[in-house]
Amino acid sequence: NIGGGPNFSHAEWRNLEAVRSAANPEPYHFDPHCVFPFGDESIPLVYSSHCIEHLNDETVDRVLDEARRILTPTGALILKIPDFDRTLADWRSGGPALICAPNWGLETLQSLWQRRGWRIRWRTGPQ
Repeated sequence: NIGGGPNFSHAEWRNLEAVRSAANPEPYHFDPHCVFPFGDESIPLVYSSHCIEHLNDETVDRVLDEARRILTPTGALILKIPDFDRTLADWRSGGPALICAPNWGLETLQSLWQRRGWRIRWRTGPQ
């Protein structure tokens, strides 16, 4: 769980979170040089909800690289971002006004992720 908050705790999950708390006694610092504390191809699921939009571009690039490195070959990355349903509707309509909003810069992400070997699948609703 990337940036799951200081109170996230579950026996089967590891939470990489920058804020120290009783549930998170070892904060994780995200930066452009961070290395996730997991082996290559060792994690079946990397999840992040409403976190990456708080990181600078260089750190997001590094976080995505690290997620790819640690994912098993059949693993999945689940990213949740603000206004996901609206963004997905714009994407599906073929007129992505929200995606192309100049202050977001999201129009560049799909090609960036594809160049890094990510396969993009947009889904909505309960998974």
